[in-house]
Amino acid sequence: MAGCGRRRPRSGHAGAAPRTEGRAAKKFYADRNATVVSRRIKAARLALGRLAEAQLRKPPPVLSFAGFADEKTASADGTTLLAAANVAITGRLAPVSLEIRAGERWLVTGGNGSGKSRLMAILAGTLCPEQGTVVRGNRVRVGLLAQDWPDADLSAKISDAYRAAVGDTGPDLASLGLIRPQDIDRPLGAVSVGVRRRLQLAITIATMPDVLLLDEPTNHLSLDLVEELEAALPYYPGAVVIASHDRWLRERWRADRLAAVGVGGAAERWPRDALRRRVPYPPQRG
Repeated sequence: MAGCGRRRPRSGHAGAAPRTEGRAAKKFYADRNATVVSRRIKAARLALGRLAEAQLRKPPPVLSFAGFADEKTASADGTTLLAAANVAITGRLAPVSLEIRAGERWLVTGGNGSGKSRLMAILAGTLCPEQGTVVRGNRVRVGLLAQDWPDADLSAKISDAYRAAVGDTGPDLASLGLIRPQDIDRPLGAVSVGVRRRLQLAITIATMPDVLLLDEPTNHLSLDLVEELEAALPYYPGAVVIASHDRWLRERWRADRLAAVGVGGAAERWPRDALRRRVPYPPQRG
């Protein structure tokens, strides 16, 4: 019979590798590809995890003003601390007269360029008037938060600048709640204007002056810090004088004395609720 006693030849090329060897090769390459893909997936997941962690990182803690040190200023309520008589600078500040007593709250108002900052500097003793006199009580300490800080050493660390200004007996800077811990040892030139402004405020209040002069205190401060400062100021034991064009602050600041700069140097005593009712100023005289 045909084909009897013979085997049919294998299909395919002569000398082809056995089927088991081909399967092993396929498995090797499949396993290698799977390993490469697995490594790439793992690396991608790690990268995504780092990216998500960076994007979802917790924000720095919100600063919270700690208020003022629990100590009294040197003067009792009612004591005259500082008196200015007809102080003026030609073309920059019309003559102003006022007398600040311990415990008083003042608001200095006036349009831009009326001389509010110059008056504050004159009261602090950092600027001399062209006319008029300023008399300060014996051992009266006056602290000024100025709008600018032109003589700041931008290479100095924040902690060093603070200690140089307040000395070793002042409160710890971190305890005031105005500077974040990660900023304390940074140079002044490496931080924002807002951080430098908060350092100025810390230096001003650390010595607990008898007369606290705040020139545009809301500049470069966050709304939260402004509200906390505004809430703390009524409890300051000394006299407080604020110069501001900030309408929100003017309406909320419970001043009992008003100095309207640029309108003849008027220094009027106003009832507290008059400022809240937005009574127009300067007062209309009959």
